[in-house]
Amino acid sequence: MFKNDTFIGPIRLMVETTWGGGDLMTFKQFFNMGYAIFLIACLLVYFFISHTHAWIVLVILAVLFGIYQMIVSWNLKQKRST
Repeated sequence: MFKNDTFIGPIRLMVETTWGGGDLMTFKQFFNMGYAIFLIACLLVYFFISHTHAWIVLVILAVLFGIYQMIVSWNLKQKRST
């Protein structure tokens, strides 16, 4: 399942996950998956966190989503260059 054991962490599992016919997931597929999780998390925050603290949580979610996208982009660039 893992082609490259040099990267350690949970992102390795996501990058090495196969989608469909065994091809490596593309950036667009990762982006769509991450965006869907981001939207679900925003809805959960909206309904379950008090409105006085919700904006802090939403900012944190947005920052985490941005970091996720940078890591996925960097990992896929590494895979393409090798």
